[in-house]
Amino acid sequence: MLRLEKTVIFRNYCKREIWKPRLVNSRKYGGIKVPTFFVDQQAVWEKEPEHSLIIEIGNVTSEEYEAIKAANLHLQEGEFEAKETRYGRIIEDEQYKGKVFVGGLYICTEPRLDIGIDFKPKVVRLERDRSMVNSFDIQWYASRMIEELKDADLTKRSLNSYSGTYINQYAIPEELKSEVAEDFINQYGAKAVPVANQSDMEGMKKRGYKPVIVSEAKKEVILNSEFYADVKQELDKEREKARPIYERFCEFAEKIEDRLTEEETLKLYEFVDELKEEAQ
Repeated sequence: MLRLEKTVIFRNYCKREIWKPRLVNSRKYGGIKVPTFFVDQQAVWEKEPEHSLIIEIGNVTSEEYEAIKAANLHLQEGEFEAKETRYGRIIEDEQYKGKVFVGGLYICTEPRLDIGIDFKPKVVRLERDRSMVNSFDIQWYASRMIEELKDADLTKRSLNSYSGTYINQYAIPEELKSEVAEDFINQYGAKAVPVANQSDMEGMKKRGYKPVIVSEAKKEVILNSEFYADVKQELDKEREKARPIYERFCEFAEKIEDRLTEEETLKLYEFVDELKEEAQ
């Protein structure tokens, strides 16, 4: 800071001292300017503030201050609205869209992120130079924050976006699932069914439905709503039939073995072993 022609003062109220570093020509290092601390005692009549250490930086231009302010949410309190969760804060104001903060300090911008997020310091992993947050952490904890808030509008917007990638359908209230499903039906029609990939799309076409590509998270929310109970049941049956006979028989064997005699149980597991060999 001194080499940038800023003044720096450390007010150490624990020791009632004022430290003033300055650049001084050093005889030891051939006249090179090195930072040197000059210590003054705090006046005995001077009242001590709440903080035990205050660092004052002077000669800061208005442009420099605005840049510092933009990177520090603590200097912007009252200028934005945030929704608190156990993992941090979600900021929906347009100017914060895509910005990632940790502990109130700006870290990076994620272009795919449709909201602003201020994570609590121990929640996410920072890269070594602290200029980037692990992208999986952003998606994972953004989804957890949205689930916790249970805000209908925010959840609906997030289900098909980067911030809602890992939203779990079981964390969404039943009435909100129904709202999302109803909106989907109103937009695409009564025969529309959500799918997340090409394979599902082909399968739904064969069953006579109108497949619509959505995110995996949104698909699960809609299919687990009351509006799609019959479709979900049909898909579960198809999925069960597609499982290897060996897996299904093992589950069946575990369910009934306590009702069998020892001899019958041994015979049952002989069949299990035969099926296993055939499966291999």
